[in-house]
Amino acid sequence: MARTAKRYMKSTSNEINYIGYNVYNAGIYTRLSHERTEMWRSLSNSINAQIYYCTNYADEENINIYKTYIDYEYSGTNFERPSYKEMLQDIKNGIINCIIIKDLSRLGREYLEMGILIEKVFPFLGVRFISIDDDLDTNKNLDNNKLFEINIKNIINDMYAKDISVKIKSSKRNKAENGYFIGTVPPYGYKVIKTKKGQKLEVDFNVKFIVQDIFRLYLEGVCSHTIAKIMNEKRYSTPRQYYRTKDIYTKNDEYQWSKSAINRILKNPLYTGDLIQCKTENDLSNNIKQVFVDDSKWVIFKNAHEPLVDKKDYEKVQLELKNRKENSDFVLGKKQNSISFPNKYKDLIYSKENNKPLWRRAIPTSIYTDAKKYVFTSKFYDGRIYNFLISITEDELDNIIVETLKIIFSNILDKKNFLSKIKNIINLQRQKIDNELIKLNEQLEKENLNIKYNYERYKLGSLNREIYCNNRKFILNRIKNLEEKVASSKYIKKTFLNKKRYILDLASNILKFSQNFAIDKELLNLLIEKIIVDSNKNIKIILKFNINKPIEDWFDDV
Repeated sequence: MARTAKRYMKSTSNEINYIGYNVYNAGIYTRLSHERTEMWRSLSNSINAQIYYCTNYADEENINIYKTYIDYEYSGTNFERPSYKEMLQDIKNGIINCIIIKDLSRLGREYLEMGILIEKVFPFLGVRFISIDDDLDTNKNLDNNKLFEINIKNIINDMYAKDISVKIKSSKRNKAENGYFIGTVPPYGYKVIKTKKGQKLEVDFNVKFIVQDIFRLYLEGVCSHTIAKIMNEKRYSTPRQYYRTKDIYTKNDEYQWSKSAINRILKNPLYTGDLIQCKTENDLSNNIKQVFVDDSKWVIFKNAHEPLVDKKDYEKVQLELKNRKENSDFVLGKKQNSISFPNKYKDLIYSKENNKPLWRRAIPTSIYTDAKKYVFTSKFYDGRIYNFLISITEDELDNIIVETLKIIFSNILDKKNFLSKIKNIINLQRQKIDNELIKLNEQLEKENLNIKYNYERYKLGSLNREIYCNNRKFILNRIKNLEEKVASSKYIKKTFLNKKRYILDLASNILKFSQNFAIDKELLNLLIEKIIVDSNKNIKIILKFNINKPIEDWFDDV
């Protein structure tokens, strides 16, 4: 009996309670969307109120609360909520077996999804589901009448969400058309001022000079990458960090400026005083989640707020951004690589640090000519800018590979009649496979004749039916085994022929390499599985097989 008593001991707060027949570890789920902000709603359905309400109910029902799941500012039609997904994972892991919510709309407002959860998923997983305001407890009163009532409520919640979506969408578009800012986070350099009719953008003089410096530097010819470095050297807070802390200067390196952050500012027409909004659409009434819309549907309001940048300067910046992109060494290098200078190391060369492919860049060698050199690099993002951990020129790589291949081929190249020996080995292997196939076909033909011979004897009466049937059965089994061996032998022959072509191609390329010690893509792809480079330019070459083995063994490895 002592063991039975221990089963019902209450677990500590850090333990998972799997015990008991009627013991429940419950999760309280709460959600609050940002769609409406009336005072009565904020008070009655606030997160704290939901938790208090559910906790009291759990205490009355003697249910153990294991965890509270909170999704703040998430719509009920969106089931990609982090805490909601965490709760489902805890259910699957057996951590909780009961869910308590204030009302059905907190869990979701999509009636099909809700119906499946309550009627199918939760019962299948053995989960007790309680919605307090709806008087729903799947352990007490989930009959057909209750299910019908719940389905009606879910449909009403779904219709409510879609109705609200239409109204919010219409309201936001109306405000955008009248020059009001409908976003939630103000763009860097501005702050939001709330008026009775909507939100207006006003210049944030604390960081106005930073935005203007970014545009000025770019017009002076400084690239985005260098501007990001300058911002970090001056320790300016990034837009995200400034929005959260209101600190103009960063106190730590948690957030750093990047090239993409600079480009987002340079490309934003909002800094000219124009508002361009409603670029995306979220129409729940037609089950359309957020998607980008055609620019003809955008809402553009000219001179909606004070500009930080002159429109002529902004246009100059856009033209310069376009020109730099089209004429960048990287873009030109990629185009040139694909036509005149194919990358023979493509899909072969990798970084030792992260096992990711190195990418090739074209870099001008002189401002007076179009001459370029090619560099293989690996980049990583350190929070501020992209740094290049590995950088090795193609010429350096070629020299190392050539010297390495000389060593690898040293035993082979010293041998006389290298290609002739390979051809002799191939002919011997081919003859052996062909002979085996001929032998199997002869045996198969012989067994087929046995079938006919036994049948003739049976018809003439020299064999009784029982002996004939037994003989036929044995012969058919031998035929089946021979047919399988023939099929296997044909597959071996086909594989051998593929290996033959590969080895002859490799041998020809090795001989070609021995004449001028030059490497090309064909030789590299035939021989090398992977090239691994570290930050000190040390190189490890992984071959597709051990080429220093006897030639006879090559066929087993390739």
